[in-house]
Amino acid sequence: MRPVEGHPGVWECSKHGIFATVIPKERAEEIERGDPFPMHDGTEGIASRTGDERPGGIIIYYRPKVG
Repeated sequence: MRPVEGHPGVWECSKHGIFATVIPKERAEEIERGDPFPMHDGTEGIASRTGDERPGGIIIYYRPKVG
């Protein structure tokens, strides 16, 4: 994953078309796969899954909403 220029704390995996950021653990516990999740650029996105714990919270993976 590579950092997204102009969006501190956001990373992109161009191979899989997903993005990641760290959100508070409490928020991550409320999100299910497929739930709406705002993209870093303000467009609509979809939550993919959560990942490991990091300083400040949990990694969440998300992707743009298609269609």
